[in-house]
Amino acid sequence: MPQRSSFAKVLGGIVLGTLLFGAIFLFVSKGDIDADPAMNARNRALSEQEFLDSALGQFFKQNGRYPSAEEGLAVLYGTSLGGPYVRGPMFKADPWNSPYVYQQLNDGKDYRLYSIGPNKTDEAGAGDDLRSPRRQTK
Repeated sequence: MPQRSSFAKVLGGIVLGTLLFGAIFLFVSKGDIDADPAMNARNRALSEQEFLDSALGQFFKQNGRYPSAEEGLAVLYGTSLGGPYVRGPMFKADPWNSPYVYQQLNDGKDYRLYSIGPNKTDEAGAGDDLRSPRRQTK
């Protein structure tokens, strides 16, 4: 039993470190005033998605599935189902003030997460929609 406890502590430290690194990266990247505003918004959307990807991965490890469409990304911030999986800023909207699109796929075995981008038109992850490089599920 002590081995499991040590493993849980190590895993928790890795998760916390990853989330902390992501939050620091987001904080630093938001302060880059010399960058092109359009590129800065694009990079922010991708960084926020990477952060959410990490939290979704932890949710999957804990629950054996990704959040349902009804639970959505909000479940990552709550205390149910082993959460919270995100301790930090809540990403309700992308840099263009549109909500991130989250869809559970394959009976909870996969998901799609993207921003509808600056044109504010949902093109199902195509066009100017922005998806994290980590998640290329079609």
